[in-house]
Amino acid sequence: SSPAADGTYNPPAGGAIWIEVSGGTQLDGSIRSDSVSAWGQWNGYSGSGGAVYLKTAALSGSGKISADCTNTSSGSNQNSGAGGRVSVLITGGELGLPNANLTALGGKSSYGHVGGVGTVLVRSPQKPNGILYLRDRTDKYGMYAYRPKPNQLTRIPAGQTWVIDEIVFGANAILEVPPGTTLDLRGG
Repeated sequence: SSPAADGTYNPPAGGAIWIEVSGGTQLDGSIRSDSVSAWGQWNGYSGSGGAVYLKTAALSGSGKISADCTNTSSGSNQNSGAGGRVSVLITGGELGLPNANLTALGGKSSYGHVGGVGTVLVRSPQKPNGILYLRDRTDKYGMYAYRPKPNQLTRIPAGQTWVIDEIVFGANAILEVPPGTTLDLRGG
């Protein structure tokens, strides 16, 4: 998930965080696997958001979990990375943290070189296959990017089947289900 390697300014992409908690988790701070911004660099490219996996009996608090591409660049040659992946497995209860505090936002730039939205998956005893949250920045597409391009969509990879209880779409989120893939929504 690293950016271009052509001598331009290429800040790091997000890394990976894996946390397993035997009891409950009270999160009032943040768990972040965000990329580093290329803000203000003429030929800067930003890597994608990273990955966060959290397994816990219960999750509560007012904190945030993110795997965002933080690029909000201003130069015309800049390209932004995609959002990363957040996966939360709750083994003994429901999500007690606002779901809006779980993000995998794609990056943006002034000339439409935007990255796709990442995915947030929350599984619990009530939703064992999970709720998939797809949402992105509300201000992402500026005057030079009227709609997302094919490489900016969240896509089920070829040959895969995704089994999910529910999908929640937010701002600028599109899920592509190309031929040869299957989306099984168990919750209707």
